[in-house]
Amino acid sequence: MEFFTSWEGKVTRLEGRPVITRYGQIIRQLDEREYAHIEAVNIRGLSAVFLFFAGANTLELISMVLLEELKHAAQISTQQPST
Repeated sequence: MEFFTSWEGKVTRLEGRPVITRYGQIIRQLDEREYAHIEAVNIRGLSAVFLFFAGANTLELISMVLLEELKHAAQISTQQPST
């Protein structure tokens, strides 16, 4: 999964060299610094997606727990004996 998309093409390695390709043709060669930056951006994007889904699941679990606590509190308040 690539989060960095170059307008020039796809960033990959061919024969050990970092390059940008489009439809199998080399558009330009990258230096190692550019390639490392693009890889870091891709990894950050992937981890951001994982964090989003993990956060969404956590919020859903918290809301379910709070809802159950509210239901339990409502049942207790309706079951109190009147004197």
